Amino acid sequence: MLLDEEEGRYRVPVIVGEAEARAIIAQLEGGVKKRISPQELLKNFLDRIEATIIEVYIHRWEAGIFLAKIQVTLVDGRMVSFDTRASDAISVALLAAVPVYIARDVFEKTALVVEGNELVPRNAARRKDRLDTLSTEQLARLMEEAVKKEDYEKASLYRDALKNRKHDQHETTEF
Repeated sequence: MLLDEEEGRYRVPVIVGEAEARAIIAQLEGGVKKRISPQELLKNFLDRIEATIIEVYIHRWEAGIFLAKIQVTLVDGRMVSFDTRASDAISVALLAAVPVYIARDVFEKTALVVEGNELVPRNAARRKDRLDTLSTEQLARLMEEAVKKEDYEKASLYRDALKNRKHDQHETTEF
């Protein structure tokens, strides 16, 4: 699932299980279900005890797993939160029509940016902008240094920038 930034060009991919995906799709489409989902059970329980779901907050990302908190106001005015999987929290947020927030550090690590018809890592998009300011010689030197350090991710980034630059030069040469 992709979470879209409100009024922005960033997306955060969240991996969800098949059951969670079905529950989220059903909520978005408003379809009739054969049975109640665990997220609906939680929402119904909170409604029954007159608790109000305030927001969902994705606060951690570890080993590719997002962790979230559901913020709730109890009938006596106390605010409480409880941990859950992000996919379940998002499903509850859809049911309760409340916002989903992502911690800045989680966003920095996981966000993708829309470039044309592609989604690329946010940091790679910024790196690409910076690479455009470097000379061909600088890119070649950086690529060699990255290979020596066995940082193949950076090396491939520099290699691709060099290839694109050579390709662009051929397209613009007039005969």
